[in-house]
This record gives sequence, C-alpha cells and structure tokens, in this order.
Amino acid sequence: MLPIEMLARRIKYKLLHGHGISRVHLLSCCGFLITLLLTLAMLAPIIFYFSPSVQDYLIFKASTDFAPELASPGLLGLHNTRSFYITTPEGIKLGAWHILPTAAAPPSGPETIVSRGNRFERELGKEGSVVVVYYHGNKPSRAMDHRVQLYKLLANIGCHVFAFDYRSYADSSVAELTEEGLVMDGVAAYDYVKSRTGPGTAVLLWGHSLGTGVASSVAASLCSRGGKQHCADGLVIHSGFTDLLHAVLDSKMAMNMRWVPWFEPLIAAALSSRKLQLNTRSSISRVSCPVLILHAQDDVVIPLQHARLLQSTATARNGAGGAGGVGPGGAGGVTYVEFSGDLGYGHNHIVNAPELTSIVSEYIQHCREYHQAVEEEQLQQEIILLPLKQHVKQLPQPLRLRIKAGGQKQLRQRRAAFR
Repeated sequence: MLPIEMLARRIKYKLLHGHGISRVHLLSCCGFLITLLLTLAMLAPIIFYFSPSVQDYLIFKASTDFAPELASPGLLGLHNTRSFYITTPEGIKLGAWHILPTAAAPPSGPETIVSRGNRFERELGKEGSVVVVYYHGNKPSRAMDHRVQLYKLLANIGCHVFAFDYRSYADSSVAELTEEGLVMDGVAAYDYVKSRTGPGTAVLLWGHSLGTGVASSVAASLCSRGGKQHCADGLVIHSGFTDLLHAVLDSKMAMNMRWVPWFEPLIAAALSSRKLQLNTRSSISRVSCPVLILHAQDDVVIPLQHARLLQSTATARNGAGGAGGVGPGGAGGVTYVEFSGDLGYGHNHIVNAPELTSIVSEYIQHCREYHQAVEEEQLQQEIILLPLKQHVKQLPQPLRLRIKAGGQKQLRQRRAAFR
C-alpha cells in the first residue's frame, strides 16, 4: 500500500494545496476512475461496431473544412503549382494540385486560368517525364506540412507531382466514405494523369499510411486491365500497413484494449460489414511494377512488422528481382529502406531523412528501366503479330470475324491467368 499512500499524499499536496482530505476518500476516487476507464475500454468496441460515424472518424478522420491554401498553394511555398479539380466517372469532384518540376520554365507573362492550365498540360506532355500521383493518409488534406515537404523534394528531383483529396476530404465533393469509393477516386486521378502524359513518361503511385492501402489497390486494379502496359510504373509504400484490420488492431489506442475478449471480433465484424479491407499485401502480390517500401523503426502508428511483411510479400511476387530492376519473370524489383528509431522520424517525418533524395532518385531510375522494358516487350509483340495481321486482312470477312473472336477468347484467358 506504500506506493498508493505516496501517490495519495502527492495528489493531496498538489491538487488541494495542503487542505485536508481523507485517504479513504482519495482511494475511493482513484477506484472510481479505474472502474470508469475499464468500463470505457469494454464499451469502446461495442460503440465502434454499432456506430459508422465513429468508424469514419477513427479510420478516415475526413474533414471538409476549406483552407485558403488549397486554392492558393503558393501560401505554402508551392509557387509553380496549379489548383484544379478532377471529376470522377461518378461526377464527384476531387480537389487537386499539379506541382511542376522545380526546373520547369516559369510563365513568360501574366496568365489566365485557361492559359495557365494549358502551360501545365504542355509541361506534362513532354517526352520522358516522371509523374508521381500522391495518395495521402487520413486527416484533413493534401496541404499538411509533411506532405508539402515531400512534394517539394519530388519536384526538386524533376518530378511532376499530382496531389489530390479523396471524396469528403478538404475541397472535394462530399460522398459516402467506402473502400470502393476511395479506390475509384484513386483510379480517376491516375487516369486523368495518364491520359495527358507524353511518350516515355513513367507514372508512379506514392501512398502514405492509409493511402498505401488505396494506392496499392489502385495499382492492382490497373494491372487487372490486362497486360503490364496498363500497370503503373512504380508503387511506393510509405509508412504502410498490411491491411486495415491489423492496422487498427496494432494501433497504440487498440493495444491498450485488446485484453477485452470481444474487442478483436467486434472490430473485425464492423470492418467486414462495411467491406473495409484495404489489403495492401494482397494488392502488392498482384502488381508487377517496382516497389519501394519506406518505414521508420519508431513508427508508433503503424508498427514496423507491417513493413517487413510487405517486403516479404513484394519479394515473393513471380519473377521479382532484388533491389530495383526488372526480374527474370518481368516483375519489378523491391527496394526496402528501414530508418533507425534513433532518428525520430516516426510515422510522418521520413521526408526529413537527408538520404531520401538519393533513395528516391535511384528508385525512379529503376522505374524508368521497368517502363522501357515493358514498352520494348510490347513493341516486340507488335512486330511478331504484324505479318499475321496483314495476312488476316486479306482473308474473307467471315473468316476474319471468326479469327477475331478466337483471339479475344485467348486474350481473356491470358488475362485471367495473369490475375
């Protein structure tokens, strides 16, 4: 009882300034607080299960508060940046920025909104560019400080950067938050960029935290369109998780409540009922591009074991090579970087690592090589098929139609095998 007595005396002195209070009363208050905390811990998973709004708050932390810097990114030091909207096939508007490479030429004079947009698209359409589409984590918007620092780093090494907010975030349209919806937003952002890039341009997907689940799902969705030529040219997993359920269960808040018998079953049931999986491991196994995994040892939001499991999954892909490059089976390699906990980067500040510029620059070179290899493979297939196509053109129309139908069937079979 001695430690409790000492604690009681300390609380008595600090909070009551020496005024009398019975030890029994103080211990009774402590007992009440402990009981209250235990009750809240036991109720928390029940509240989570029955309240979608609580689920949304804890998982997505979405906010539609409109900050002035969203329309004027120059306030954040992003001077060569265009603020605009991407419209999804559903008609949802996504607030977005296009940040030009730092070395891009400035405007020659005053610009209208239209002429500015045209200039940015001309820059994007230049041959051999590198574009990064950024998928942020939860919390308010694309304008958070550590995200802006990363955009600047990428622009400084010659990348175009597209940063956007999902539905119900920042200045984007308000819509129900679902996994399918977030992935659709992510695909729409990629398609917008891809449709405007020039020849030989590599397009990379960069996901951070919650955004790693979205970015990897987008990458897998693109590959499912059939053939490596439809895949993104690179996928960055920055402070990522294996899947949403384990990200929740391994969070700092959840670790203090996992002793509650119904905690894990109710959390799993709640996520399952809303089809919230964001299974990064599964998605990575279905992509063929080079993968870069960045994680800090002192990340208390998403523990390090998530990154190590993702590395194992990415390396096990069919034909994946070691660090970078293109593996013998055509899958891009894996680059894994683990930052010492002594550096204090945690969950959000790997961008402060002095070596990050060289890590990303080297990885981009791997992505360029992968992109070139895919283009060469596609060209070789076209060369092989060209004589056959010319021969088929000379055949009677009924026979041409039969051959076309058979070819489409074979293509569907090959796509199914690829998946």
